[in-house]
Amino acid sequence: MASREHLQTPFFVSCADSRTNEIIDDEEWYYPTLDEARAQFNQVRDQGNRHVYLGEIGVFAADNDELKVDYMTFDTTNNDWWRECSPLNRLNTRGFGRAWVHEAYATIYMPVADYNWRL
Repeated sequence: MASREHLQTPFFVSCADSRTNEIIDDEEWYYPTLDEARAQFNQVRDQGNRHVYLGEIGVFAADNDELKVDYMTFDTTNNDWWRECSPLNRLNTRGFGRAWVHEAYATIYMPVADYNWRL
């Protein structure tokens, strides 16, 4: 779950082993801009047996209409993971993604990087 400390670097690139789907801890990067994060995503996307995820901190409404803050994945090389969560399958669309912690569904979210959120 994202926290206030993460607001300075709202964009992330994360990798998981493609055989086990386990996150590779030493292959997570956080950036202050989308351009930096996308450059890292493009650099590592075709390296070895891994899935790569690109996302950002987003604010979205939970089932009970409470606002939640989480890292939202909006681009990935793991198309099976993406298809599990979204019949709309709008991959690579900022403002629509799959929550990292609440990963059972995809949702529309408001990117924290685009707003002056006070969390």
